[in-house]
Amino acid sequence: GGTMAFTAGYWALYKFNPDLICYIGCDMIYEGSKTHFYGKGTADPLRNDKTLKNLKAKSARLEALALKQGCSIINFSALHSSNLVFPRLKISELYKNKKPQNRKINYQKIDMALKKELELGYFIEDGRYWKRMAEFDTVEIEILDKIWLSTVS
Repeated sequence: GGTMAFTAGYWALYKFNPDLICYIGCDMIYEGSKTHFYGKGTADPLRNDKTLKNLKAKSARLEALALKQGCSIINFSALHSSNLVFPRLKISELYKNKKPQNRKINYQKIDMALKKELELGYFIEDGRYWKRMAEFDTVEIEILDKIWLSTVS
């Protein structure tokens, strides 16, 4: 599911400190006969929660934080649409030593988004945020998502 893709990205980013993370067959699009590397995917069962409404913003957050520490994230997927905002690249281009073009990040917007996250205080220590969903404000999450979307260009 989508949350697992983001969790894996953050884990790789902070555990291995890579300079490149690549996604393929994980666009979080669920319409069509072949949507994922393993065939037809289904949406994350938690997808209906108010924190996961804007998957593009969630991917922008991951990319902005990765770029901030010198790691590019690209999408190898051949699907036309994606909920990942990462730049596209063909695998063959990477083999030809074509460096993915880093997008520019807005450090001021990243700081603004991280400050907003702290103010909201939605970090749940045990990770089971869905049990405390009533504490989350949809409007505030939408504002935060818009900030994250503005961090990469």
